[in-house]
Amino acid sequence: TLPNVLTVLRVAAIPLLMLVFCVASYQTGGQAEAWRFASAAVFGVACITDFFDGWLARKLNAFSDFGAFLDPVADKLMVATALILLTSTASVDLAACAAVTRLRVGEFAALAAPTAIIISREIGVSALREWMAKLSLADSVKVGLMGKLKTTVQMLAIAALLHGPRSASSTAALVYPSGIVALQLAALLTVLSGVGYIRAAVAALDQR
Repeated sequence: TLPNVLTVLRVAAIPLLMLVFCVASYQTGGQAEAWRFASAAVFGVACITDFFDGWLARKLNAFSDFGAFLDPVADKLMVATALILLTSTASVDLAACAAVTRLRVGEFAALAAPTAIIISREIGVSALREWMAKLSLADSVKVGLMGKLKTTVQMLAIAALLHGPRSASSTAALVYPSGIVALQLAALLTVLSGVGYIRAAVAALDQR
């Protein structure tokens, strides 16, 4: 079905994102900015397909078990890949810096900490959903408003961070710090939504 095709394309975009981002890391000046913008564009298009595959599935009544399985997996793989790329680059920059300043350490921590929180939460909630599904209680931990808000903020933050480092052009100099702030908010929403799923699961188990 068309929704499944879009989901598969989103998975296929992951190696493309990695390639474009890595090429950007070896460029300087305007070329580096162009490639970083391209990586943000790849991620942005993938995020748009995330919206349209769900919308088309509802519009065309084209739901499938394969789509229900792959859609959340594709989202998590794309987000995890982007966060790891960003954090690893910040780590290399920090290691290569002749003078390690508090600003650089803080910038690395502002990427690394939310990355660890977001990826850990995704793994934990996925395991929780699988367990609840085995108990026929999957509906108790279905995606809620907080989860959708988290996903939106998370994707906007990552797109901004992929656009370019703080030291790049004037545009990137404005976008990148906004991405850092948005990523902290996404990490907070990640924790809050994760706690919400745990509470919902406990309540469902108590009612059995």
